[in-house]
Parts: sequence; structure tokens; C-alpha cells
Amino acid sequence: ASLIANATAQALERARLFRETRQRADELAILFESSQAITAALDLPTVLQSIARQLVAAVNATSAYVLAFDAEKGIATLLAEFFGPEANELERVSDLGAKYDLTEVPQTLRALRAGRPWSTLLSDPRADAAAAEQLRAFGGKSTLRVPMLAGEGTRGYVTIWDSRLERVWTEDEIRLCQIIANQAASAIEKAALFEAERRRADEAETLRAAGSAVAASLRKDEAIERILHELARVVPYDSASVQELRDGYLEIVGGHGWKNPAATVGLHFPIPGDNPNTPVILERQPLILGRAGEKYPELLSE
Repeated sequence: ASLIANATAQALERARLFRETRQRADELAILFESSQAITAALDLPTVLQSIARQLVAAVNATSAYVLAFDAEKGIATLLAEFFGPEANELERVSDLGAKYDLTEVPQTLRALRAGRPWSTLLSDPRADAAAAEQLRAFGGKSTLRVPMLAGEGTRGYVTIWDSRLERVWTEDEIRLCQIIANQAASAIEKAALFEAERRRADEAETLRAAGSAVAASLRKDEAIERILHELARVVPYDSASVQELRDGYLEIVGGHGWKNPAATVGLHFPIPGDNPNTPVILERQPLILGRAGEKYPELLSE
């Protein structure tokens, strides 16, 4: 009997070790795939959808969503989603780019700001009422939300749904989802850096082209047109003007986007004076003026 018991214990231990080894191998395969997706692509929507797909596979869920998060406003924005074959029709009703006010889901907002995972079971009496109602509305029974952490900040979060059963998410599942979520945060940071570099390159090229255009032109009106054309590549506008500083005033010498160009060219703005041009000239600094038409209604006539 003792020999049988020992043999049984050894067999069970070998089975346990085999399961753990197989589980670890599956996890490594999933993590490798998500790393490859981030390395191989700069198309952020494609990368994030791939990560959502890997989340579904990692924990055998029915659907997964990736959302950006504005901590100051408490607003989440849906960036990507993936539906497994068992996802119900309600789960599939989503809208990429949709915004969600998390101030209406306080438990979710607190956990996200704290940078920790949190889950909701439909039958849990302690669950946030708004989160439980969301589960009911989309036919879910349990959900796990995991923050996407990068450096010191939270870039957003992933939500993994199960519409088949109420499940208590294990520590291993949460750990694996956290690693994948952080890879999503890295993808967002990588895309942001790439976009910033592209924008700087575009700006540098625009400045070079504008400088060359002005230097190459001997006619004032042609130089103004080229400046306005290059400006639109950097800052798309509804209307823009070029103003020349004269003795005590600025004069509009050209522009685009006016209702009545003939009446606008030649307008004067005293310097100093009660106009938005004064601080720009006197302080030699750019000025961003919100709701300009309310403070300076005469600008609307341009």
C-alpha cells in the first residue's frame, strides 16, 4: 500500500510539473508573439488589436478591449478590440474611438488611478453598481481590468470579458495579463515617439522650404503666398494673415480664408493697442488666444 501511495504521489507530482511547464511554455509563446507584433509594426491600431487577441487567448476569455485613459478628465477611449468565437452579440456592439466617462464608475476609476488590476463578478454584492450594470447590459458574467503601465504613468487599461461563466481570475492570469497590458503601453509610447519624430521632420522640412521660397522670390506678393502655403502644412487653418510691422502699427499685407479679401488687406493694428498683436510684438512671444471672437469681435470681420 505504501509503495502504491508513493507511486501515486510521484505520478501526481509529475503531472503537476508537466502542467506548470506547459502553462509556462504557452505564456512564453504568447509574450513572444506580442513582443514580435510591437517590434514589427508601427501601425498602432493593428498592434493593439493583436494584443487584444492575445489577451483572449491567454486566459480563454470571450473578448478583450484596449482603452486609452485621460487621468485628469477621467475619460477612457476605446482603441482596439477582439472577439473570440464564443463572444455574444451584445459584446460585439462597440464603437472604436468611443469615449467613456469613468467618473460614473468610481470603483473602476479609483483602481485605474492607483495602477492596480481589478475585477467584477456579476453576482458580487460588493461590486460597483455601475460596473455590474455594464456587465448585464453587454451580457457578461465577469470581467478583469488591468492598467497599462509604462514608466511612472498609466497609459490606459485592458478589459477582458467572459460571458460564459463567473470566474475568479487567478494570480497567474492577472500576472500574464499585466505583462501583456504593459506591452500595449510600450506600443502606445513607441507610436507616440514615432509620430513626434515624424512631426518634427515635417516641421523642419517646412521651415527649410519656406526659407528657400522666400529667399528665391523677388516679389513680395509671391513670397507671402509661399509663406502661407508652407504654413498650412504645419498648422492647418481656416484663415491666416501676414502682417508687416511699420512705424507704430501692423498692416495686413496678405492672407487666405477671408470673406472679403479686398476689405481686409491694408487693415491697421496700432502697436501698442487693444489688439492681440500687441503682446506678440512687444513680448516677442507666440500667443494662443481662445474664443478670440468674443474678446475681439472686429476680428470676425476679417
